[in-house]
Amino acid sequence: MILRDCLRTALFGLTGLLAIPIANAAATQIGVIVPESWPDKAQAEEIRNGMLLSLKTWPGQPAPPLVINDSACHSAKSAAAARALIDVKFDVVLGCWCMLGSVPKI
Repeated sequence: MILRDCLRTALFGLTGLLAIPIANAAATQIGVIVPESWPDKAQAEEIRNGMLLSLKTWPGQPAPPLVINDSACHSAKSAAAARALIDVKFDVVLGCWCMLGSVPKI
């Protein structure tokens, strides 16, 4: 149930991005924060694969790159991962699903 909700949220986020007209998709960067090392590596792989599948339907070519950072379901690690992506000027940062409400807005 939780896995299905995570995948639905991830795919909904990327589907929303597909509706946004972007002048230069190659310059767009998408960062994702998933729980790769804990609690379930298979869950992170399914989230990643779902997002990559969604990007295969990106309107126009090339699709923006997807960069994945690990959160380990830890709010401080998630905030640091998000901050790292924001600091290098990523256009979109998705993630922190396993600690909703505990990561500060940045």
